[in-house]
Amino acid sequence: MAIQQLPDGRWRVDVEPIKGRRFRKTFKTKGEAQRFEATCRSRLIESPQWSPKPKDRRRLSELVDCWGRLHGRSLADYEGRRVIMDRMVERLRDPVAITFTATDFAEYRAKRIATGISPKTLNNELSYLRALFNELRRLGEIEFENPLALLRAIRLQERELSYLDAQQINRLFQVLRSMTHPHVELIAMICLVTGCRWGEAQGLTISRVGDGMLQ
Repeated sequence: MAIQQLPDGRWRVDVEPIKGRRFRKTFKTKGEAQRFEATCRSRLIESPQWSPKPKDRRRLSELVDCWGRLHGRSLADYEGRRVIMDRMVERLRDPVAITFTATDFAEYRAKRIATGISPKTLNNELSYLRALFNELRRLGEIEFENPLALLRAIRLQERELSYLDAQQINRLFQVLRSMTHPHVELIAMICLVTGCRWGEAQGLTISRVGDGMLQ
């Protein structure tokens, strides 16, 4: 069937007016899909050399540049994220973006794990690359689906909580006493004694302290 509705409600055109000349594109409405199909058929009959749009042959590095220009620079962590993405593209050997698959990234990830790279770092890389494809698709810069949309992140094991022993506590306070800020040791002591967070201890006022108790 030349036009088919997708599970997400969009309409997919898959038309081959002449053997070997096939066109695929996705639209929001059925009307747009029908007009595209009709245009492909009529123009190809008029001019067999006509093609609706050249195939996207941009490499992944070019998409990173595009993402950076149109969206990335607005992010607070852009500089650090850009360095990570550029290095990732280099390790992936800068493939043609439209040919990049979830399997390609999964194999890349497996090799990185084997070299001792942490799962958390690899999950960050997956998140950044997936966000890049999503954003460029929202902006209309790419028409193909996000190849990483269904790829799962690595499940991280939660670390068991540990506590400082008496020797470690003494060493910690020796360091704190050597610091220039006069209140660091006091705030740390309040945290250890009460179990409150650093920000809560730092925000205490005199009115909330009395008779050896904190309110």
